[in-house]
Amino acid sequence: MKILVAIDFSDNAEHAAAYALTWAQASGDSVQLLHVVEPPISDPRAADEATAIADETIQELSKKLKLQAPDCDIISSVRVGSIVDEVNKTALEIQANLIVMGLRGLSPGNRYLLGSYAVSLVRNDSCAILVVTDKAQLRQPKKIAFATDYYDSDLEALKYLLPTARIFNSEIEVVHVFDEKEEQESEGFMMDAISGEIRKKIDYPVISFKVFHNSSVSEGIHQFSEATQADIIVLSARKLNVVQKMFGSSVSEQIIYKSSVPVMVFHTHPTNDHIMNLA
Repeated sequence: MKILVAIDFSDNAEHAAAYALTWAQASGDSVQLLHVVEPPISDPRAADEATAIADETIQELSKKLKLQAPDCDIISSVRVGSIVDEVNKTALEIQANLIVMGLRGLSPGNRYLLGSYAVSLVRNDSCAILVVTDKAQLRQPKKIAFATDYYDSDLEALKYLLPTARIFNSEIEVVHVFDEKEEQESEGFMMDAISGEIRKKIDYPVISFKVFHNSSVSEGIHQFSEATQADIIVLSARKLNVVQKMFGSSVSEQIIYKSSVPVMVFHTHPTNDHIMNLA
């Protein structure tokens, strides 16, 4: 397994790289650091200067991280072009299983641009993306909160998650947040049916299923992860399939920007967008 870390030389990006190392040390994965220089259109020569500076800086960062994890294979590279394009190209070239990116608590006016990068990376169909906030602690994901809407793409994402869960011997808590209090009983019946179907198709012993009430789905996921002391929140890309939904709504603000734990998003390829087949 290979982990690709997008680096912009901010403190949060370095924090995300350090977090990636906690995974690499447990799994034996290699880590590749990537910084992308976006050349100024008015002066292409400035890209050469920026690349030279970036190459020196990323080498220094690589050495610093190597001291923290001497047994990890850490590679560094600098590319010129569009951030999204170059991260995607590199992920495909090295056959990365995971892209890690840092995310700071930005002001609302500055979130859209950075958010658009994340959305495009989520659309990468070769691997998952892990967004690490500046509040995330450097710890292994022993407890995973997996948010579901009962769709078939969630089942696919669960299957993608299993190798990671097995590496860390993680406990997976599948949760569905519902917004109407009077539907609690019916939601419980639905989750019982869904859990039975999932257990038939998911061979993993430490998995539980719960429903959680909150008038806001995003806030509910946030509260559930805090109440259960989850180390990471996992979603399928279907939930974040357009820019307007991911970074133009309270859902993204609650789940990603306000989360104190990393958020992992799996790209899924459902043949439909229907409730899981319970037949």
